Amino acid sequence: MTNPQRVLVTGGAGFIGWRCARNLAKDGARVLIADNLSVGMPMPDMDGCETREIDIRDKSGMVELTEGFKPDTIIHLAAIHHIPTCERQRAYALDVNVVGTEIVLDAAEKAGVGTVVLASSGAVYDWVDAPLDEDATRTWPCDNYALSKLTNESQLRFWADRTGGRGRVARIFNTIGHDDPNAHLIPDILNQLYNAKGQARIALGNSETAARLHPCGGYRCRGGGFGRRHW
Repeated sequence: MTNPQRVLVTGGAGFIGWRCARNLAKDGARVLIADNLSVGMPMPDMDGCETREIDIRDKSGMVELTEGFKPDTIIHLAAIHHIPTCERQRAYALDVNVVGTEIVLDAAEKAGVGTVVLASSGAVYDWVDAPLDEDATRTWPCDNYALSKLTNESQLRFWADRTGGRGRVARIFNTIGHDDPNAHLIPDILNQLYNAKGQARIALGNSETAARLHPCGGYRCRGGGFGRRHW
C-alpha cells in the first residue's frame, strides 16, 4: 500500500474497537485510536496504531486531534452502550452518545474527512414478534440507548448532506467475546444456562416473562448480524 489509508477509531480501546484497529493496521492502514478508557480496558499497544487518551466531548481536543492526524475515515465506536447505565444515568448517556457524536462529526467536517462509519445498534428497531427486516421493520426506540443511536443516524445523515461526505451505518446486534467488560445479553444467558440443572428458567432483563430454555439447546435467535445504512 503506497498511500496507506489513515483511520481514526473512536472507542478504539473497547471490546470491538481494539479488534477493528488491529485488523485495519494488519491491512496496512495507519490507525489512530482515541479513547478515554472509561470502561477499564487498557489502551492497546499494537504495531501500526497510534493512541490518544481523550474524551469525545472535548471539542477543542477532538478538532486538534482530527486536524493533526488528517484521517481519510473515522470509525465512530465510542459510546455509552451498557443499557442499565443508559437508563440510570440518562442525561450522561445522551451527553456522551449524542453531544459527543456531534463533536466528532464537527471535527470531521473541519478536517475534511471523507467517510464516517457509525456504530449504531439493532436496538433502533421496534420490538416485534417476527424476524427483523431492514426494509420493513420500523425504527422505534424503546429505551434511552436506542434513542441515542437512532439520533446518531440522523446526525450522520445531516453531516453527509452538509459536507458531501460518505456516511455509513452498521446496526450491530449482540456481540460476544472473552474480554467484554460489560454484562450483555448473550453472556448473561450463557451464565444462567451454565448454572442451571435440567431445564432453566431464563430471566431476560427487561422482559416481563421469562423464556424456558434447555441447557443443551432449544432456543432459536431470529435476528442478528448487521443492518446497514449509507448516504
